[in-house]
Amino acid sequence: MPTFNNAVRIKHDNNEMNYVLFLLLCLRVPLFHANALSHGRKPSCTWNGGDSKDVTWKLRLNKPHAVAVPRLLSSYVDKVKGVATFHRQLGNVPVYIVTDVHGNPIISHYPTKKSGSDVAPTSVSAIKAEVRATPDATQLADEFMNLFKGEKNISDSYILDLTKLGGGMPQVMLYFMDPNACSAHIMELRRQGKEAYMGVTKLDDFIRQCDSKKQQHEHILLPLAESLTEATNYGKDVFKGTPVFTTDPPIVKTTDENGDQAFNPRTDKFVVFFTPDEAASFFRKAWWTRKTTVYNNGKKEHYKIIGSYTSPSPTIRCTSIERLWRLINSSEPYWGILLHLIPPDVKLDSDTTRLKGEYESRNTFPVRMMNKLLLFFR
Repeated sequence: MPTFNNAVRIKHDNNEMNYVLFLLLCLRVPLFHANALSHGRKPSCTWNGGDSKDVTWKLRLNKPHAVAVPRLLSSYVDKVKGVATFHRQLGNVPVYIVTDVHGNPIISHYPTKKSGSDVAPTSVSAIKAEVRATPDATQLADEFMNLFKGEKNISDSYILDLTKLGGGMPQVMLYFMDPNACSAHIMELRRQGKEAYMGVTKLDDFIRQCDSKKQQHEHILLPLAESLTEATNYGKDVFKGTPVFTTDPPIVKTTDENGDQAFNPRTDKFVVFFTPDEAASFFRKAWWTRKTTVYNNGKKEHYKIIGSYTSPSPTIRCTSIERLWRLINSSEPYWGILLHLIPPDVKLDSDTTRLKGEYESRNTFPVRMMNKLLLFFR
């Protein structure tokens, strides 16, 4: 029987065992070769001598080679899991667009003086970075607050020099965080005699469109007015990106109603808001007892404040959803699992209520199928 210590020994005395040895070597060599390429050297492979009837092979793997593939696979899995989880979070946040009667987005088209020479959309190359390991649980709260301290010399937007465009601007698809702003835009288009309707999509659609290398027009997300104002005041400059907020000390959503005040990555998630007022209001609900319970679609959700504080009015900190996405999609995918986004709660005006009703009536399954058939035969 073969024995396994630090080396693999295979002894054979007949042609059948020679064949087994050959098969084993064929299976082992590709793995060794892959490790050798990744570390710049080959694993030791020695023959201890002897004739064809008494051959002893020793195949040793140095420790870096033994862990290289599992570590690479683990980093890849962590990144995929973090990105997918964050996309599901973004899929809970509605954004609003302007469409035609068939549900196709209306693109704001600013042609140049010369036909067929529209300005090409900008593209952002993906950031390649080594995936970081998740920090220790005792460090996560401080690491989370560092996300909201701002950054220098990194832009989530771009500036167009109108004097160099030759009279043209890009084709733009507008997304609205505020449904009332979207409905006001639609009502103005209708007053001008244009056919316009409200469409509802999700924030993850906006992120995917921005990441696409085949985009044919710019995608611009207009944040809520109060959020943009607060973000501009926070940075004392033009804010770049889509603002999101948290409180200092932070609020976490927890599945452990009786847990202590320390952050537990197994049960807790840091809460991120889309408006400063909602962040402050949420904090005030919990500041006296350090915790609060919210009913969301009939389900109980437990929240708590971690860290020390005395005032019911917390410090509001700001960053951009683009920055969070950039980190999650590059070196810090664990934030995709440790963040909880709370969609903005916007009171609808009468026009918005009516336009959303139109959207819901047009978005039933029979109507969608009819529109697809009409488009097919056009």
